[in-house]
Amino acid sequence: MDSRDDKQPYTDSWSVTVAQRTPWQGLLEVAYVGNRSRDLPSSGGFGSNLNLVPVGAMLSAVNPGNADSKFYRPLNNPSTGKGYGDLNQATNNLYADYKAMQVTWGRHLGRYTIQANYTLQKAMGILSANANGQPNGSASINPFNLQSNYGVQPTDRRHLFNIAYSIDIGNPLHAHGFLSGVTSGWQISGITQVQSGANVTYSVQPDLLLRAGVARVMSRPGYAQLAGAFTLNDTIFTGTTGGNQAEGERAEARNTGSVCTQRQPSGRLSSGPVRESEHADN
Repeated sequence: MDSRDDKQPYTDSWSVTVAQRTPWQGLLEVAYVGNRSRDLPSSGGFGSNLNLVPVGAMLSAVNPGNADSKFYRPLNNPSTGKGYGDLNQATNNLYADYKAMQVTWGRHLGRYTIQANYTLQKAMGILSANANGQPNGSASINPFNLQSNYGVQPTDRRHLFNIAYSIDIGNPLHAHGFLSGVTSGWQISGITQVQSGANVTYSVQPDLLLRAGVARVMSRPGYAQLAGAFTLNDTIFTGTTGGNQAEGERAEARNTGSVCTQRQPSGRLSSGPVRESEHADN
């Protein structure tokens, strides 16, 4: 535990909503929703690892490629290498941000009931993963610069659309008596959801970058050598263009989105026991 850290995680949330009645007896709502989380727990990497090899320390070796990191750790004996590996203390220095525009339209009168919503959102934050992109609760992608670990969160779904509807078909045959009881009173309802795919995670190594089955060898890790391999949105989402080090999680590429639909007709006789007919189509 970090004896100097007395922070506790907290989240600030805010929202603004504007509502307006629309034609066809509908109600339109447009909302901005956001939150920020600060002082989130970290168990390694920046601000946590007390025995981190300093930047460039191993370059002083005759052959840096074969140098043993234990001789360059600040808490180890530089002559014998005796000491420790990574010494991680629990601290609270991670943070995350969420921003979204939510548009909702609904109609709840008459024979048609419709509820639709669309969300354009962005979930950003310090990526709690190691240099191989594996979640481990630490800022270890770049343990020397906390801001370099800021990027698109695995939970980010940029576009999300939902619609739920129910239609009362009434008495389409204008029938009477028993036939009316069989053919009238039916409803058709359904739910459809469309969402964009998740940001695909990948591994960053000193000389090799792997992502979605694509490998690119980089003699000098940098953004220029990623051109043509992935979609880079670093300037858009972080406001910076990065440096000579490949800050991999900033380069964004998304998996295939998904569409889910369910429809269900149901009805009942006008007299006697309730009778339902259901059908699901996924």
